Amino acid sequence: MNITKTAMITVCGRPNVGKSSLTNALVGEKIAIVSDKPQTTRNRIYGVVNRGDTQYVLLDTPGLHKPRSRLGDYMVKVVRESLSDVECALLLVEPIPHVGEPEKVLLQRIREEHLPCVLCINKIDTVEKKEALLEVIAAYSAAYDGFDAIIPISARTGDGLDELMRQLSQYAQEGPQLFPDGMTTDQADSQVCAEIVREKIVGQIAVLESEDCTEAASLLCGYLEEVQPGDATNREGHAAKVYFNALFGKAFSREQENAWNAALDYGYSIVLSAVAREITACGYSTQLGVFHDNMFNKLNLACDLVEPFRPLVDHAVRQMAPEKLEHDEKMQLVQILNRQILIDGSRQYMLNAIRIFVKSALDAMREENISSVRWPVYELQIYANDDLL
Repeated sequence: MNITKTAMITVCGRPNVGKSSLTNALVGEKIAIVSDKPQTTRNRIYGVVNRGDTQYVLLDTPGLHKPRSRLGDYMVKVVRESLSDVECALLLVEPIPHVGEPEKVLLQRIREEHLPCVLCINKIDTVEKKEALLEVIAAYSAAYDGFDAIIPISARTGDGLDELMRQLSQYAQEGPQLFPDGMTTDQADSQVCAEIVREKIVGQIAVLESEDCTEAASLLCGYLEEVQPGDATNREGHAAKVYFNALFGKAFSREQENAWNAALDYGYSIVLSAVAREITACGYSTQLGVFHDNMFNKLNLACDLVEPFRPLVDHAVRQMAPEKLEHDEKMQLVQILNRQILIDGSRQYMLNAIRIFVKSALDAMREENISSVRWPVYELQIYANDDLL
């Protein structure tokens, strides 16, 4: 059937309420990171659902949370901007008879935008007595009297999703098909490069904030918003200049021959070798890269995938403040592989984290689904402790 209508729907709610799971369930395949770890969806990912004569475009936003950093501020800004230029807001909540501050903030924003709003009570498969849902409905009805509909659902089992789609069909507007048949997301292959760059900058922001370099961190947050597919505008390069000058001094240059650069290069090479080993173990050639494509570089792909781990090396070198690079300093840098970081919702030693990341990144590129990548999380207080392997 020809598409003659479109409906732009933004899916919003607090972290871990199931926004990505719902988007994936409606689209029919995994396009957004699903994790127990809050704030894993950083982009406004479009999910495209064709039903009958209507194309539904879903904006899957990060969970609205109380920001604890400039990166958090950026993510909250994305949520609020997602409420503009859409036909309907879908507020997803858990089956708890209490309206929290994040929900109140979202409802106020929805009211200000005069948006139609559908309340979805997710995870009803976890509720033993269905009459308990009446308390949840009562709590939200008392907090906001403007819901077009209140629909209990389970994104995991699919219960209630047909009723939800019937409700969303009411917001469709006459218009042309926006995305071609068979397309479920607007994330193209070139976004692999953009996501790697973006995650690297996220790590750099975390390092700068740990060193109280607040002005530089703010600048990098701006670059984070400007990263384009393929990093066509070289945000990585601009961020690197600001980052290294803030971390090691305005006179610092990566071209200099000194102990700082020697330590950085040594640390990078340690992590690079671990990444290359995992690429080979997965049955791939390390020479065929995505962003790096030097015909004389036998480690192009490893150079691509090592990028998100570079800020962890930078942090270690900054803490070392080396005056020379000899045996003792090298052994300190080797210990980077034995430190713990967060990835995929759990603490892992660096070697395990690299294994998890590399496999997920290679799978994502093979499946053309960048959202399945398991990125490292830059909780530096965990990484910097002395709990070594």
